[in-house]
Amino acid sequence: MKEIIISALLLLISFGSFSQQANSKPAITQKDYLTKSRNAKEEGILLFIVGSAFVIIPTIGAINNEMCYTCAEKPFPVVPAVIGAGMVVGSIVLFNRSNHLKRQAMSLSFKNETFPQIVASNIVSRPLPFLSLKIGL
Repeated sequence: MKEIIISALLLLISFGSFSQQANSKPAITQKDYLTKSRNAKEEGILLFIVGSAFVIIPTIGAINNEMCYTCAEKPFPVVPAVIGAGMVVGSIVLFNRSNHLKRQAMSLSFKNETFPQIVASNIVSRPLPFLSLKIGL
């Protein structure tokens, strides 16, 4: 019984260590980063506008209610104001995410390129770091 369990475990370990791994994440290109950045910025603008409306409209209603002496006393609508404030804070997070994605799209990348060099009167190809700058316009 021990031999069967040990053989099964060794078989599972060998499958796990020698099997081919699939690349589950596709390479994200500069265009993808810029598209995500633009979408995050648009979502942030929308969230900021809707959140501001959720804060401003109940506040204006409460101010008008205080100026009216013949109207019935209504409490300040706290729930829409809190939801609107949360939306405005969430829009700040989306604006930061947009800037982060834009910076990531324009990041510097180092690659090792081989260049011929003269070493002791011989020409030898050696890898040197090569700087490339990706800027999306």
